[in-house]
Amino acid sequence: MKRVNGKGNDKTRGRLSPASCFIGRVEARRLRGDEAVKAVHALVAGGRGKAYLVGGMVRDVLIGCAPSNARDYDFAVELADNGDVAAFANRLAMRLNGSPFALDKNEPSYRVVFMSNGARSNADISGVKGNGIIQDLTLRDFTVNAAAIDLQALFACPRGLKAGEGDGAKVFLIDPLKGKEDAAAKLLRMTGQRVFDDDPLRSLRAIRLAVRYGLAITQDTLEAMRLVAGSLEKVSAERLRDEMLLMFAGPGAAQCMRMLLDLGLAIFVFPALTAWKQLKEYDLTAHSLSALDEAELLLGSPDALSAIFGRHAPEVIRHLDAEIGVVSRRALLKLSAFFHDVGKALIMTRVGGVLHFIGHESQGALIARPMLRRLKMSRAMVLSLVNMIKNHHRVFAFAALNKPSERAKAHLIRVCGNESVEALCLAVADARATRRGEEDNELLSVVKSLADFYFDVYSRKKPKPVMDGSFVMKTFGLKQGVIIGEILRRVNEEVEAGAIRNKKEAVRFVRKLLPFFQREA
Repeated sequence: MKRVNGKGNDKTRGRLSPASCFIGRVEARRLRGDEAVKAVHALVAGGRGKAYLVGGMVRDVLIGCAPSNARDYDFAVELADNGDVAAFANRLAMRLNGSPFALDKNEPSYRVVFMSNGARSNADISGVKGNGIIQDLTLRDFTVNAAAIDLQALFACPRGLKAGEGDGAKVFLIDPLKGKEDAAAKLLRMTGQRVFDDDPLRSLRAIRLAVRYGLAITQDTLEAMRLVAGSLEKVSAERLRDEMLLMFAGPGAAQCMRMLLDLGLAIFVFPALTAWKQLKEYDLTAHSLSALDEAELLLGSPDALSAIFGRHAPEVIRHLDAEIGVVSRRALLKLSAFFHDVGKALIMTRVGGVLHFIGHESQGALIARPMLRRLKMSRAMVLSLVNMIKNHHRVFAFAALNKPSERAKAHLIRVCGNESVEALCLAVADARATRRGEEDNELLSVVKSLADFYFDVYSRKKPKPVMDGSFVMKTFGLKQGVIIGEILRRVNEEVEAGAIRNKKEAVRFVRKLLPFFQREA
């Protein structure tokens, strides 16, 4: 038993710990059969160096998480004769039929992108830092991330067994900071006081990992996160964006946001939240978190989606799983659920003792656009999110109509555009949040009707135009002008709504409304 770097008053880094322990037989067997792990081991075998599996995959082994098809590997290597990490990454890419590129040439570190089990996977390669793997691990962020598996030990063949049949109980886990014990106790603990000073973004990562794996953040780690809140302003927008997108892509986004708010971190990522605290008569934060909760409940259950969209649920799921840039539509929908009412903070008025938020949708779009651009989100992401925020109230307005026409349905869908499905989901989540989880059955009926219209009529392959400008001028004796375009626009709306199916019906429609068109012209 020895003390690892026990200096000063840093109690975490001064914990008594053995240098190693064991992983289970099942985990060892699975890792031995992994193509990327085998490829890296093969490249260092025969005295060509040492390689260690580190990072998320080791953490998942400690916590007991089942591996997914898409995997992210981290390998730390010590190459013989000061071997080149770049050349190592190139050789690994050839073995995995992947593509290598540099992550940080100063470190150096590289990533190999390849296909595994039908999914895109990443293998990051970096040199061991410091004076060896023990020091490398103590420089990492959290104890559950500060363990490594020596690939040479993993593939060692005990006496009496054939190659590949090794006993997993003989495989050493290099664990100087007792990450395995913290994983068993469901604790997320920083490796040292300097962790958040070195990189303030780790405070966001701590929240994401704690929520994802059901870990409790230790009190000293929480206090260190609070102290570093202001330093988030120094973190690049791209890194903040990527961490937030990871939060909203996974389950527990609402819990993450609650922790960000409680620790005073959220306003340094989204400065627009500062105005929310100034609303003394309306708890915008509580409503927004509730809407996000409801959105997650809806999106997290195929049965919940089926209850609303019925036979269209598979199409809805495919739409929400589609990606815009590097993130799914469902992740952006959850982000819009939290920020759908962001405009209320600047538009609230009181008339006769009643609060009003007239125009908060448009105001919200004006606030959201620069907020999202500040985080360097792609143009496609910004357009999608702004569209959801700007039009989130249209479904409620439509529901208030008395016997809405097919044309009104087509107009709503046309305005919401590619985010029509999201608009329906967001309306349900918003209504449930407003009613504290209770269902608005009238709204739900409207949403189901709009979903039927969207999938059965509007989103089907559009028929060819039933008439063109020449036909209109010849048939109705009109001269070229604005009236021709207006007639064609109205006819196409009726076609989209399913009210006009052929040229004969189109002629009848135009003839009936021709006096109106001529007065307007």
